[in-house]
Amino acid sequence: MPKIKRNTSSTSLQETRQQQQNRIAKNNNTNNNTPLNNNNNRNNNNIKPNKRINNKRIDDDEEDEDEEMFFDEEISTQIPTTTTTFNNNNNNLTNHTNNNLNNINNNIEPEPPSNMDKTSIANIKQLAKRLSQGQRVLFITGAGLSVSSGIPTYRGSSNSIWSKFIMEYGTRKCFQSDPLDWYNTFWLQTHHRKEYLIAKPNEGHLSISKISKCCNIKVITQNIDHLHSKTSLNHVIEVHGRLGLYKCINQRRKQPCIYSKSHSINNLEITNYSNDFEKLNTSINNNNNLNNNNNTFTIQQVPKCPSCNKPILPQTLLFDEKYESHDFYQWTKALEWIYDCDLYVFVGTSFSVGVTHECVNVALNEEKEMYNFNLTIDNEIKELDLFNIIGKSEQTLPYLYNLIQYYGKVGNNGKPRMYFYNKHFN
Repeated sequence: MPKIKRNTSSTSLQETRQQQQNRIAKNNNTNNNTPLNNNNNRNNNNIKPNKRINNKRIDDDEEDEDEEMFFDEEISTQIPTTTTTFNNNNNNLTNHTNNNLNNINNNIEPEPPSNMDKTSIANIKQLAKRLSQGQRVLFITGAGLSVSSGIPTYRGSSNSIWSKFIMEYGTRKCFQSDPLDWYNTFWLQTHHRKEYLIAKPNEGHLSISKISKCCNIKVITQNIDHLHSKTSLNHVIEVHGRLGLYKCINQRRKQPCIYSKSHSINNLEITNYSNDFEKLNTSINNNNNLNNNNNTFTIQQVPKCPSCNKPILPQTLLFDEKYESHDFYQWTKALEWIYDCDLYVFVGTSFSVGVTHECVNVALNEEKEMYNFNLTIDNEIKELDLFNIIGKSEQTLPYLYNLIQYYGKVGNNGKPRMYFYNKHFN
């Protein structure tokens, strides 16, 4: 289950707001002509956004002689079409995507989604230019990205898992008190459900994967649904774990089990421990309707570790666990990506977990740009220094990809670029 521990970072969101205010005040004292760095001023026609190359800001019109752009003159001008998205607006979105692909091939700027506001359009165009300039971009994705794949969010809706008993049960301590009850009352009712088992990547996942093929990006996901890995995306860290993998509870100091720290159990099928899974399996095979009573199952006994025979947990980060608790979460590498990138792109996250806190802290301390793809602007982040892009990610992310392709052709005499960078960031 996604990590929701609030104190992983040394600084709280309230403290980061104070850091931001101090930085803005310092900048204003240094130069009275410097506007406040907020969304209103960012989209003022008199203010020119800057780009960052190797931690150095330069004007957009200023050429960076060291930033060599590569392209293949023989590459096909046809942009691959996207697959069908999994929501109620399939036809409209597919038609809109195909129209934009035709526009790109004719060197016409893509049209934004019809309900996107002017500020969001300006912000997403700025991000597309940053990506087409070869900047090192880190995407941090949350539950909102997978909504149109049929997976519920942890916050923000009356049907969200977050509104239920997740805080009470989502701990290692609770599991240890009664493992069988933990599985049957909590885990199998909230996570290992039908909607997770039938979920497929949506247009948002597919667009991030396509962006990764031409731009210098990496992805850290808070989601355990494994949907990023079902695309062609290569550089992704599942920092909160993955559904279907397991770890051992045995963390004794002397001779801890290898599955408690360095390895994951990947050959276990929990449905083999159930007597009522057949009902769910029949429901999955017959239809994809989630509005029935056969979306969950229970188990008769707790699975045991193949090495030490102790009870095993799902390979997910619980509230009372740290990112360093298991090597699967790759926290050391995640920190390297967080510090090495030039800017951050948050997609469908509520900024309430340790990894987002870490990114915000670094961004404010090093004055890195932050872009936020979300349905709304949450009250907790209104004071943060974000370029907000409001809308459904299955619509806004394909638009971002189309803009990158368009800017690549415009900046290359109408020829498509193969990719927009000359070196991966570590």
